[in-house]
Amino acid sequence: MAKEARAIMNATEFKRVFKAAQTYVDGVDTNILFGCGLSDFKRVAVTTEVAGAFLRGETICLNGNFDMEAVNNIREIYRRKVILLD
Repeated sequence: MAKEARAIMNATEFKRVFKAAQTYVDGVDTNILFGCGLSDFKRVAVTTEVAGAFLRGETICLNGNFDMEAVNNIREIYRRKVILLD
């Protein structure tokens, strides 16, 4: 099956995204993922860097830790709606 045709981000891919989220990268445009939790959001293909930056922005706490409940929520969204290009 072609990578573009599948809609499931597997556990290995999400681990790469979570690792990318642990480092702040300035200037990454994450607008393509805005609204990804909505039911009518269409499947998108992004790089690990974009997915990680969005995950960080949505789940990082002021003390520098991740809100793991929010991380799990985003993981479920990514699993259904995000395809990694790299």
